[in-house]
Amino acid sequence: MINYRQDEAAERQAQVQRVNEKITRLYFDHSTEKRTGMDGAKVTIYKSKFIETETELTDAVEIAKEAVIRAITEYDTSDAVNEFTYGGVKMWLDKSARSALLTRFNAEDNAGKENTTLWYGTHSFNLSIEQGIQLIFALEVYASECYDRTAAHKAAVMALDDISDIINYDFKAGYPPKLNV
Repeated sequence: MINYRQDEAAERQAQVQRVNEKITRLYFDHSTEKRTGMDGAKVTIYKSKFIETETELTDAVEIAKEAVIRAITEYDTSDAVNEFTYGGVKMWLDKSARSALLTRFNAEDNAGKENTTLWYGTHSFNLSIEQGIQLIFALEVYASECYDRTAAHKAAVMALDDISDIINYDFKAGYPPKLNV
């Protein structure tokens, strides 16, 4: 996720600053504030928000896009998206597991079985083959909708050219509600 921080300095910070060979600091949302110094004189304080990110890029807009795209990807692969509840147990079945289960359920159905067992860690769930297939279909639709939302967020960020708009882009919006079966 993107970790925003605030900086105050006696002079305005450069928009892009290399912290070390890996980390770059990107300053945005600059403002000033007048304060009274210890000697009673008015001084200007330069305030900026900033993020630190691991990048080799030097262009501010490209750094912002890279950081937000990385945050979108992290969010997309987190439990905030990759999770559903079945029988009161929170779980996730990745594409490979969904495909394997669908193959299993179809094979069991073709063999004349009516019921199957879904295992998740140490939890087992007895269900009909039809319930298992419907679960996988519902989960596949949910995962596809999440994929589409993630792709749309990435495309939207790439189309932006204002650093504040990029950094403040709400990439958590619009995901479908999690399944609760």
